[in-house]
Amino acid sequence: MRHLFPVLLPLLLVPLALACAASSAQNVPMPSQEVELSDPSLARVYLTRTAQTRGTIRDISVYDGQTFIGTLGKGEFMCWERRPGRSLLKLVYHGGPLDGDAESLTDLETVAGNVYYYAIEIQARPDNPQDANRNKPLTHLLEAGAGRELVGQRSPAPSK
Repeated sequence: MRHLFPVLLPLLLVPLALACAASSAQNVPMPSQEVELSDPSLARVYLTRTAQTRGTIRDISVYDGQTFIGTLGKGEFMCWERRPGRSLLKLVYHGGPLDGDAESLTDLETVAGNVYYYAIEIQARPDNPQDANRNKPLTHLLEAGAGRELVGQRSPAPSK
């Protein structure tokens, strides 16, 4: 039986890891995806994670200023419309009991009639596990074509 343990352990852990995969939930209304922008006096923001495998079983809480947008997991995107202007996009990566949470702030300045695509990547610092920036969620503003392509590969986050 002891010989089977190394073989059986991975088979038992894979379903457990899949069951723990992060799930998304959007708390603000998702605008119609049939149009690029529902109102030209607003700006639209898309947010998704890259195809990076790091941190995929953990979720990220998303805030636009003081507004809780929702929780973003793997393979999905969030989309919301907002009044134009400046705000802070706050992301909190929930790293679990071993890693702890990591937070980042991004200057979110939007102009009416524009659409913004952001991708999130989890920063790796394997050389220094005590680094405060380890697991920090980094945002990248994408060109419209690359953003549409990335969003097209994802599903919309379920609305709460």
